[in-house]
Amino acid sequence: VQLVLVYEQVPCKLSHKRINQTYEGTSPSLSLISKLIINPDIDVKAGSRIVVTRNGVQTAYKNSGHTARYFNHQEIMLELEEETA
Repeated sequence: VQLVLVYEQVPCKLSHKRINQTYEGTSPSLSLISKLIINPDIDVKAGSRIVVTRNGVQTAYKNSGHTARYFNHQEIMLELEEETA
């Protein structure tokens, strides 16, 4: 798969929410839900790879689905991209 750069240097806000998940018969685990908030005019397709640079550190995510568009912003739910070593 060849990646194509569509946008770069787009101002955004990255929000994280920690949630506890408990499944029957297992120990509780902590999950992190990440949400990207950007300009509504940016077109991000479902399944896109998104790299966010924050404080000089780059983190790669994959877009988990369609965006929620509002008048002044859009919200994109993200999944942390698995690193391959």
